[in-house]
Amino acid sequence: MAERGIEVTYETIRTWCTRFGPEYARRLRRRAPRPGDKWHVDEVFIKIRGVRKYLWRAVDQHGNVLDILIQSRRDGRAATRFFRTLLKKQGCRPRVLVTDKLASYQVAHRQTMSATEHRHNKYLNNRCENSHRPTRQREHAMKGFHSVGSAQRFLASFSRISPHFRPPRHLMTATDHRTESSPGSRCGIRSPNSPSLPDRQHAVMVRCARKQLHTKQLDSAPTLPPDSRYGIRPPNRPSLPDRRFRTMACCTRKPLHTKQLDSASTLQ
Repeated sequence: MAERGIEVTYETIRTWCTRFGPEYARRLRRRAPRPGDKWHVDEVFIKIRGVRKYLWRAVDQHGNVLDILIQSRRDGRAATRFFRTLLKKQGCRPRVLVTDKLASYQVAHRQTMSATEHRHNKYLNNRCENSHRPTRQREHAMKGFHSVGSAQRFLASFSRISPHFRPPRHLMTATDHRTESSPGSRCGIRSPNSPSLPDRQHAVMVRCARKQLHTKQLDSAPTLPPDSRYGIRPPNRPSLPDRRFRTMACCTRKPLHTKQLDSASTLQ
């Protein structure tokens, strides 16, 4: 908009996000595919005007945010309320539920989805814990939230819209992901040697095609006789008897070399 000569304030942009954000999030939720059958649930504290609140979040095994809810407690009643809200919006039950070792999850699990397998381990819930990072970044950029209602409305829309503007990590290499995630790339500034996003996607597709072709070539390779112990051997690689002969020759040379060194030291 600045290139077109239109100047807007931060308050105008905030008003646009408040007005159009929920509608965009609602349309994206309608078009979203069916969630996965493995759900990760976790809670994290946030401070709103100096008061500690708890942000409950649920994601599937692919990292897609299913629902969020801000509450003042994290006891069994709060966990049960979040689980019921989650099941009502999704309309289905998961096959596996992964949480940490908070006792409130066990209470909510018995009351809402007792037939679902429950895995509670602090090392299995990294998928949901990593989903809190964009929220922390926005909280730091906005210098905190001012009310529970505004935080709930903003995070509900932000969690649904923000993944569409983030680079697809599972389709990119580490180097391309760091280049795309740099501050200059977010602002539309790309280094001269950095390829564009379509070029990188094309390179990823080429690498995947080469990998599939290499796998097919290995599958179609001729089968070696049963007496071969080393599988597929390059043409220039010596056979097993030749390697054994070379090993024995090296072992024979070492004592001879040691004797020569001893005799030379004696003469000196």
